[in-house]
Amino acid sequence: IKMGYKFGNKFFGFINAAGVPAFLTDAQTIVPGFNGGQETTIDFTRQAEKYDFSGMLELGCGYKVQDKTWIFASTSFQHSFTNAAKTTFSPNTKIYHNGLTFSLGVKFKLAN
Repeated sequence: IKMGYKFGNKFFGFINAAGVPAFLTDAQTIVPGFNGGQETTIDFTRQAEKYDFSGMLELGCGYKVQDKTWIFASTSFQHSFTNAAKTTFSPNTKIYHNGLTFSLGVKFKLAN
């Protein structure tokens, strides 16, 4: 669920915050082969948590082109609150997911 605040009319700015759930489907790493050797794929799915919850903060600005059309640019940062490494597998390991997203787009209002 994303919630936020928009200020301005023709030129506008906005700030949004959200809680972001995630569910693991697969966790693998590929180890490259050395000296012509073959690469190896290691499955870590059982050693990782199946659920992750993170927070997201988004800042952006835009311009109202027409009555129902806007162009915008935004940047968002996402950071996990939960440790992705299972403590039973590796008690001292801390893995937190992070993400940075840049967006450019067009918004259309479909209804009044």
